[in-house]
Amino acid sequence: MIASREWLSPKLIGEILGRSELVVASSLHACITGVSYGVPVVRVPGSNSSDQKFKLLNKFQGVANIHDKKAGAMVIQHNREIEPEAVECADRLDRYWDQVMDVICNPSLFNSQRSMRLMLGWAAKIFGDIETAALTARP
Repeated sequence: MIASREWLSPKLIGEILGRSELVVASSLHACITGVSYGVPVVRVPGSNSSDQKFKLLNKFQGVANIHDKKAGAMVIQHNREIEPEAVECADRLDRYWDQVMDVICNPSLFNSQRSMRLMLGWAAKIFGDIETAALTARP
């Protein structure tokens, strides 16, 4: 296990998951990454586990719900092989992360200005509240 305050890059996280013996995750991306490397996956439903996007995982033999003990045992004993459908999902996931990086590294002018306005408004409110609290606390 790696202890760090820094976020690891998605590619490094993918490599770590790909070299694992088992992936236990609630994240769709982590599950797809595990499956794309042929790593058995035990999915832990999150707070929004009814989300339609998780139905994608039902077609993989290498994925089991943590509440299904029999399926979990079968997945853990499953041979480490990459299912053909996983390759397509992994390619889609790679394209998704490339798009995320593009948005971060090359934001549109509209979104940059909007973000700046929102952050400045938020900061002004916070500091205004602090100043108001300081003034009302004086005797």
